[in-house]
Amino acid sequence: MIERPRYYEWLHSHKNKKSIKIITGMRRVGKTTLLEGFRDEVLLQNLAESSVIWVNRDTLRQQEIKNDGELCSYIIDVAGSGGVNYVFLDGIDDLEHFERVLSHLFSRDNIDLYVAARNTLFMGEEFRARIKSRCAILHVFPLSFKEYHDDLAKRSPDGKIPHDKEAVFRRYICCGGLPGVARLVGRRAVLEYLEGTFNTIILEDIAARKRRMGINDFMEVAHYMVSLAGEKTSVRGIADSLAVKDKKASPNTVREYLDALQRCDLLHKTERVDLTTGKHISTFERYYLGDLGMMFWATDRSTINDDFASMRSAIKNVIYLELRRRYARVDFGEMEPIKNVKVSKSDEKCSLFITSAFDGEQYFRYVENSSDDIVLQAEIGRMVKMKNLMPRTLLSLQTDGRANVMGIEHINLIDWLLE
Repeated sequence: MIERPRYYEWLHSHKNKKSIKIITGMRRVGKTTLLEGFRDEVLLQNLAESSVIWVNRDTLRQQEIKNDGELCSYIIDVAGSGGVNYVFLDGIDDLEHFERVLSHLFSRDNIDLYVAARNTLFMGEEFRARIKSRCAILHVFPLSFKEYHDDLAKRSPDGKIPHDKEAVFRRYICCGGLPGVARLVGRRAVLEYLEGTFNTIILEDIAARKRRMGINDFMEVAHYMVSLAGEKTSVRGIADSLAVKDKKASPNTVREYLDALQRCDLLHKTERVDLTTGKHISTFERYYLGDLGMMFWATDRSTINDDFASMRSAIKNVIYLELRRRYARVDFGEMEPIKNVKVSKSDEKCSLFITSAFDGEQYFRYVENSSDDIVLQAEIGRMVKMKNLMPRTLLSLQTDGRANVMGIEHINLIDWLLE
């Protein structure tokens, strides 16, 4: 099993607290494995007068449970009366009126409740009305580069990475971070796994719930969004771009498709923030992929041997997902371009990520050609002049280690990812 200590730390910190602990995320990111691992840790503690109850689809079938009332009755009958009952519900959130099950179990003082569910659970009006305020939500992402890297090292005979860090990073960028991909060997095996995963999400999580949706038009939008990952856009802009390619879709239809992709964690939306006022600007947004394997799946080609310059959008996607793991919210802002200095071929306005947490904001920017002293000094000078004095970090692949220049942290991207 791939070790994911951050998530286990979160679960332990919420153990025995009066809340419904919900583990959510894209299909195959490891929600069930995480829930099983935590359940096993609870069992190993040999807590007196405690009971551990596991319910999944097999349980429903074996016990012939057909509705929310029967499920509640089953759990209450199995639960002990003398101590805490740790109840784990895995992948049964499509049971009708599942929200009522959570609400009922939450009301019982002797139940500590853990649930692995898809994001679609949160979209129902009954969920919002009944139990949203009672939930603590753990969003599970695909493997971070550190988790991916450390697992590879653990499986090596001498505990060391058999390739250099950059080679491992290239494969991670190409194949993505789904746990099932991490241990596959060969392009065909990876592609088949990714095709199975994303096609299942689209057919079972999206098309089955939106039967009137044109699946071919939806796939066109999904593939187009892969090519647009990390670029500034708008719903109207996406509709206009598709129209140029004779793929007509109204802004309302595009918005519906984007919402569906976000609900399944295939896409994440970031909003633009005005760096002067700190207010959100509704005109444009950027979308990032839920897993980088989507690029491999959509383009049907390997980029393992490409140079990093050709992976610009993928690298920014890696940074975005890592920031989402570490911070409560991630937006983007734009700085004016530096006169007479070409900083980036694809980012004329020079965007940066803005993270929000309980201790304030931080700014992060990826610099592609930091080995050019003129570019690096211009980047640092511009960030120094920012009126907001929150911590600011430049990430790049050309620098070694970490340096602080005029209050600006300049860090090697791979080292930062391995922190």
